Amino acid sequence: MTGQRHALDMQRAKCEENVRRLKSYVAALTETAERHGTDSEHFEDDLMKARGDIEYYEGQAAQLAEACRDEAARKAFQVFKDEAGEWRWRLTAGNNRIVAVSGEGYRRREDCLHGVELVRDARDAPVEDAD
Repeated sequence: MTGQRHALDMQRAKCEENVRRLKSYVAALTETAERHGTDSEHFEDDLMKARGDIEYYEGQAAQLAEACRDEAARKAFQVFKDEAGEWRWRLTAGNNRIVAVSGEGYRRREDCLHGVELVRDARDAPVEDAD
């Protein structure tokens, strides 16, 4: 898991915890008021505020969950030197699994980056069956 995704997960968890606490507060306030016969006008402002906060945190949690999914789907090219001192690239998925690698080593980093650009430009290339 990337640091960014971990941070998003932590923020989402905090929002979800806020929702749970607020719902518990609303339930406790409503139950206590009913049990003691308290007039609803005395606590209606508190309930409206809590319900608005619940809606806000639920929306934030949904946005953060979407951002986590986007982060997990993110692919990245990594450029590195191999054991022979040549430059290579690899393409990793959001889960850090390698999905493609350069077929050759490059003496210069710039040549390796050019190879990355060739792969990026080929994304619209047709897929054909090999014979």
